[in-house]
Amino acid sequence: MIKSRTLTVGLKENYSKNFIIYMMVLLFLFSGFLIGVYLFTYLDSEIVTYLENDFIEYMNTIKDGNFNMVYIFKTTFLTVAVPIVIFILFSTSIIFSPITLVTLALKGFTLGFTVTFMLTSFSFKGILLTILTIIVPNALIIFLYILLCVKSISRGISRTRFKGKFSTNDSSISFRFMSLFILISVLISLLFQCLVTPFIIKLIF
Repeated sequence: MIKSRTLTVGLKENYSKNFIIYMMVLLFLFSGFLIGVYLFTYLDSEIVTYLENDFIEYMNTIKDGNFNMVYIFKTTFLTVAVPIVIFILFSTSIIFSPITLVTLALKGFTLGFTVTFMLTSFSFKGILLTILTIIVPNALIIFLYILLCVKSISRGISRTRFKGKFSTNDSSISFRFMSLFILISVLISLLFQCLVTPFIIKLIF
């Protein structure tokens, strides 16, 4: 109970100390999402048809059990891990903040494009796929990315302001918590995409 209360206090302190950074990070995330929605809306019909056929073929492959589990594991791991590495590596200076913001915006773009594709191309099945294979498995990862992006920018600002040192504002969320949260989020995402998602696809398709 005490640990849970301490964690809640830490998150609240982090949010209050970095409110402007949180707003900026969320702005980039939602902007990327809206750009993804907008881009798909104005895609040529031939491209949309090609994407639909390619997606149906992939779904049938999973349904028939002919998919490569190792390939899905590697792809999912890289998709999840690369942004995390970027957020951590580019927290050394404020000049790298645009890179972290663009990385988060690209994640938003991918979600916006994919969600729009699902909803417009597969009606009710698209709604189920969106909820069960996109929103549910990505909710924890998106929250992690937001925390890491804010942490990266705030650390970059503090290191620039205090000439290579970190300010006390940087300690509201502990290193142990972030490490455990990264590990748990990555493991859950990998297990969901490799084991649960194929099962859901077989049920829906």
